[in-house]
Amino acid sequence: MNNMGDSLEDPAPILLRHFRGHHGPITCLAYNHHSNKLASSSTDKSVNLWNTDDRIRCFKFTGHSDAVNGVAWSHNGQLMATASKDRTIKVWVPTVRGSSCNFPALSGVRSVEFHPKDRKLVTANEDKAVKLWSIETKRFLQSFLGHTNRVNCARYSPSGKTVASCSDDRTLKLFDVNSGDCVQTFAERGNVHGNDVAWHPDGSLVAVALSNSQIKIFDRRACKLIQLYNVHLDAVNSIAFHPSGNLMITGSEDGSTKVLDLLEGRPIYTLVGHDDAVTAVAFSGDGSDFATASKDKQIMLWKLNMDILNASDLSSAQPSIENDRNLENILDTSVMIDPRKSVHYKYRPEEYDIIE
Repeated sequence: MNNMGDSLEDPAPILLRHFRGHHGPITCLAYNHHSNKLASSSTDKSVNLWNTDDRIRCFKFTGHSDAVNGVAWSHNGQLMATASKDRTIKVWVPTVRGSSCNFPALSGVRSVEFHPKDRKLVTANEDKAVKLWSIETKRFLQSFLGHTNRVNCARYSPSGKTVASCSDDRTLKLFDVNSGDCVQTFAERGNVHGNDVAWHPDGSLVAVALSNSQIKIFDRRACKLIQLYNVHLDAVNSIAFHPSGNLMITGSEDGSTKVLDLLEGRPIYTLVGHDDAVTAVAFSGDGSDFATASKDKQIMLWKLNMDILNASDLSSAQPSIENDRNLENILDTSVMIDPRKSVHYKYRPEEYDIIE
């Protein structure tokens, strides 16, 4: 792994700022793609709403009675949903006097996500089920059954027609939303489970972050593994595709974030600076920035600072990602970015006025 000096001309990620406002480890990050807002959930039972280009104010939303495991924005950016260990899902109108409605669940809720078009939610639950909810009627709609242990994450495909979920039962499952049937299962061997799931922007690929330090990317049409990365030293907690589909960021228990070039099939940057495990990563809507969060209660906001092919160019580049190379033993030649060695780095996280 190479080290990079403090050159501003290098086309590599740059730390823009880092800030603190939670009193417990951060569990999830979600950008509002219609504004400059970034939401973060925490084990401190709250959700913080940050203005990424305003260094003064942060709005705190409270109401859960236990750890908040997930946070998500509606496709129009007007609603925010939270999932908690307290067995509830809340949908918020995130204003200064934010109101919310409750969806009672039968068990702790591990993740939540809005349908990309309809007013519905999908959740991953500790009672082994993936569940759908209607926001308009404020009611439970149906369960997707098939997992035999706690479900850790459930995500809609870009079209909203399929849900991908990973579980402690060592499987990644794809469910048809209309029928509720499990249409594909990818199983792991040994004591390995999935922590996070992400869809490629064109919906053809689905990725899973695994407890054995690996990231796997599957072709859902060919029903096969096409890329495998074993570049972390510990469990991978969170993954996110760049909007172009050509990059991925990953966060791990080893305290690092990796930037993966999916077209070349290799890690290109390793980002450090957090004092504990990286628990959440997320790209902004246009992909120019991304955020990382940690058990150290800090959020780091990064500028990608790289030229990336647009999604419209992906079709011509797609064959290079669809190959059978096994990357399990890939040599990590990524460049390490350590902002703490930069002359621009401020050790103290920026102070925010927390408005509750």
